[in-house]
Amino acid sequence: MKVDGIKPDIVCYTIALKGVIVEGDFGKEDEVFDESLGLGLVPDVYTYNVYIYGLYEQNSVEARIKMIGSMEE
Repeated sequence: MKVDGIKPDIVCYTIALKGVIVEGDFGKEDEVFDESLGLGLVPDVYTYNVYIYGLYEQNSVEARIKMIGSMEE
C-alpha cells in the first residue's frame, strides 16, 4: 500500500478495509487488516468497528466473538 514513499496510517488502512467489505471481497478483508498489524499500526475503535461489520456481513459469528475477545482497551 506504500506509494511514492508515503507511509499509510491506520486511517488509510481503515478506508481500504471498508472498501473491500463494501465490494464483498471478504477474503481480502483479512489481508488488509493483517497487513496493517504487520506494519505495527494500532487499530482504533473505528477500525475494529469496520472489521467486525465485515465479519457480520459474512455471517461469521465465531470470528466476531474471537475478534471482540482479542481487542485491547
